[in-house]
Amino acid sequence: MLERAFEAGVPARWVVADSFYGRSHAFRAWLEERERSYAVMVPKTNTVSLGGRKEKIKQIAGRLPEDVYSEVRAAAGTGERGPWEWAHVGLLADPEKGMGRWLLVRRGSDDPDDLSFYQAYGPEDTPVEELVRVCQDRWTVEVAFEAAKGEVGMDHYEVRKWESWHRYITLCLLAHAFLVVTCLAARNEEAGGETRKKRILSPV
Repeated sequence: MLERAFEAGVPARWVVADSFYGRSHAFRAWLEERERSYAVMVPKTNTVSLGGRKEKIKQIAGRLPEDVYSEVRAAAGTGERGPWEWAHVGLLADPEKGMGRWLLVRRGSDDPDDLSFYQAYGPEDTPVEELVRVCQDRWTVEVAFEAAKGEVGMDHYEVRKWESWHRYITLCLLAHAFLVVTCLAARNEEAGGETRKKRILSPV
């Protein structure tokens, strides 16, 4: 699906994914071969290249000092609770392509043991604020999928072949997009009506 999207010129600055895909070295390598930026969730057992050797993420995270974490509130509309504390570590870069690699560690402000991990690959001058934003944006996709499952039955298919599955999912996403646009239009119209009422009723 990604290959077809890339070939079709679908605009996308970043590829995001949960740990099911993020744990796959082959998947990440495939994206890097195409110079596609990504920020994917990974399990703590993944290994990364740091300081000329490979280490497990959980070992690196265990050595991080307290002062490397900074608090970042969840972006509006991501569906995440917040705030979170984030730390980022520069990994083995890809200077020939002008690309960098990073490990991001997210922990709960009220629970230091609540940890999540992300590997990112993108332009070497990417600021940490953008890396965090991209990681948060993945939750927007998660929220949209959950809404589509509940509102248009996206997970209620009983098919086994790719073509059938693709048609069903495409139809569900189109139906969900229609509902979202219709809902937003109704909200905007309602908000506009309230604004007009206030103007009429406000004293001169």
